[in-house]
Amino acid sequence: MLHMNILYYSPNPEQDMADDTGYGRHQREMISALRKIGHVVDVVNITSESNVLGGKQENRAKTNPIKRWVPPILWSTLRDFKRVLIDKYRSSPILLKILASKKYDAIYERSNYLLTSGVNAAKQYKIPLVLEVNAPCVLERKEFEGNSWLTWFARMRESQKYRYASKIFPVTSVLGSYISKKYSIPESKIRFISNAINDDDIALDLNNIPTDVVEWCSDSLVVGFIGSLLAYHGVDKLIDAFLRLADDHPNIKLLIVGDGEVLPTLKEMATQSAFSGRIKFTGQVSKKEVYSYISLMDIGVSPAHSWYGSPIKIFEYAALGAVVLAPKEPNIEDVFVHMESAYLFDGPEQLIPSLAELIDEVELRSKLSESGQKLILNKHTWKSNARILENELLNLV
Repeated sequence: MLHMNILYYSPNPEQDMADDTGYGRHQREMISALRKIGHVVDVVNITSESNVLGGKQENRAKTNPIKRWVPPILWSTLRDFKRVLIDKYRSSPILLKILASKKYDAIYERSNYLLTSGVNAAKQYKIPLVLEVNAPCVLERKEFEGNSWLTWFARMRESQKYRYASKIFPVTSVLGSYISKKYSIPESKIRFISNAINDDDIALDLNNIPTDVVEWCSDSLVVGFIGSLLAYHGVDKLIDAFLRLADDHPNIKLLIVGDGEVLPTLKEMATQSAFSGRIKFTGQVSKKEVYSYISLMDIGVSPAHSWYGSPIKIFEYAALGAVVLAPKEPNIEDVFVHMESAYLFDGPEQLIPSLAELIDEVELRSKLSESGQKLILNKHTWKSNARILENELLNLV
């Protein structure tokens, strides 16, 4: 077996792969899996102070007080311009210096909005560039940050990256189709690789979590959510569904693990209900506690998600034996089959009856729990993802 020297490049100046987030875990797990199967992976992490895996930069999320006085489109444009400058004058020199010091078989880049230093470096050193793509970057940036006068430039750069790259690895098939159609990229150049689970990490220790939480869950059927509490994740819809079912199902409780901008609103929803004692919010938990909390759940819910993403939580739910309840959408169906390995519901209005059926049908929960867990642990580990990537890279070098 040919062992490769791979340079993993994370050029985003605003996201550190050392952060305990979905994007950070995806990057760390893929790097670790490639190393475990025998490849040398060096890391350029632009956000990190040391530019190596594990570095950490604090206070990146502070809001600039000037922002309130600047028109939104101007603010977004200034941010975009800053990214272009960072990419050219900070990121590119760092990347080129490392490439000059060692021979690499490929650059494996976490693709991001407006950043083309990886393309330029790959051209200069005449080595393959492969892109890991987790979002339609221009579209997502516009949705989250608003319009920018540099949006046309971002689209041009996005097209440049996709056309030059030797291979593109979107996180879902639907994202791959979007890239192919939007930028006229041959489908043969695209191979989706979904998120996964690190089966080596599944070691439960309920001593990691408060005893009162374990006791609170012990005599109930626990419906759960884990992740960032952001508006588009639809946790308010989950709470609403729970409250509508709670009176007729006295055995159920709702465990919400995580933190985020809508947590105060969600807590208020719970507090104003007659069932606040059956809803528990843990706040943010550490990575070592995540699996232990999920192990307390009988049903793990992903109420809503972006159309293009691959939510890590659904892999974690299934791996720990919780039945996955998620929207019946192409990005989820990349992994799960309705009534075979998960319960997938059609549209938001079906969340309540779907949850009710799972609560009532013990045999169905048992079947989906067993088959979902087997599916994830057999086919959707980071090591199996690394093998797919390895085969694709070996065809290029």
